[in-house]
Amino acid sequence: MPSLFDYLIIGFVAAAVTFLTTPVVSKIAQRRGWVAQPNDRSVHTTAIPNVGGLGMLLGLVIALALAQSLGRFDALFDGSIEHIGVILAVLAITAIGFFDDTRDLAPPAKVTGIVVAAMLLTWFGATMYYFRVPYLDVFILSGDWQPVVTVIWLLGMTQAINLIDGLDGLAAGIVAIGAGTFFLYAFKLSDLGLLSQPNLGPLVAIIAAGIAIGFLPHNFNPATIFMGDGGSYFLGFTLAAVSIVGPAKGLTTVSLLLPLLIRLLLLLLPFLLFVVVLLLLLLVPLLALFFFLVFVIVLPVFLVLLLAIVVVVAIVVGCGFGCGVGVVGDGDGFGVGLGVGVGVGVGVLLIFEDALRRVTAAHGFGDRRSGATWQSKACK
Repeated sequence: MPSLFDYLIIGFVAAAVTFLTTPVVSKIAQRRGWVAQPNDRSVHTTAIPNVGGLGMLLGLVIALALAQSLGRFDALFDGSIEHIGVILAVLAITAIGFFDDTRDLAPPAKVTGIVVAAMLLTWFGATMYYFRVPYLDVFILSGDWQPVVTVIWLLGMTQAINLIDGLDGLAAGIVAIGAGTFFLYAFKLSDLGLLSQPNLGPLVAIIAAGIAIGFLPHNFNPATIFMGDGGSYFLGFTLAAVSIVGPAKGLTTVSLLLPLLIRLLLLLLPFLLFVVVLLLLLLVPLLALFFFLVFVIVLPVFLVLLLAIVVVVAIVVGCGFGCGVGVVGDGDGFGVGLGVGVGVGVGVLLIFEDALRRVTAAHGFGDRRSGATWQSKACK
């Protein structure tokens, strides 16, 4: 079983080859006109080479050749043809992306090419035997469904990295993190004896991480070279192949879907802000109407009715009290009670008269003197 140091040597070689060959690829691309011209949607203002995938391909081929020549990885290559399928499929996918970068292929042609490359990988035995949905369950695939799901998986992951490649260093950084995490996970499983051997997954993972790391210095903002569709297809297809020949399809799904979800949220952010502003524009008039109805119409009427009820209750209580006094004293209780009740009611009305006049005048129910005074001031 290869040691951690052996894997790190292969990853370092992949990073070094990619780092050293990318400037050469950039110069050749400038001479041949393989560049991305600035447009209304681009940030760069000068023509930049966009065939960085060629340097990545060289890094993969040389790293795999070195691993096969060392002898410590003989168990991965002897009696297995998966590595041949990986190399041929990656060659095919990079060629498709290269032609798209230089000649602008139609979308159906690109999708067809990715499907053909995926079928090529399955032809050499690299298929998905199970599919793990994060936080749900592991689904075992039947023999009829294995090639179909494998092709769909490869197509989806390849296009996912292609969609992520919108900012300098973004796609390469995500692949470096995802592939590096997968390698550590797979190597730990191997160390614990939980990973079936021989397994090509850790080797392809460390190579993919090394290639992404080697390309990043040339792709950081301001980028001197773009990976193009050839590079994004290469990284996406390689990472998808890692998850097929290795044990952590669920881990790869999480590492890729999280940045996709973040980007989707960023794309939806203007729409969400528009919805919030629209709701505010609709709610503000409704709230203003609500407060107008409550404080301008309902509240004054409520206060007037409340005061009227207080006056009536005062008169009734006074009449009842007077009647009680009259009955006890054998006198004309109703007359006394009526007088007392009217007196109490008038007293309450006089107490609240000033407040009532202010409230009603402020809300348009004011007395005629306030209106006359306002009219006279307006005329002046």
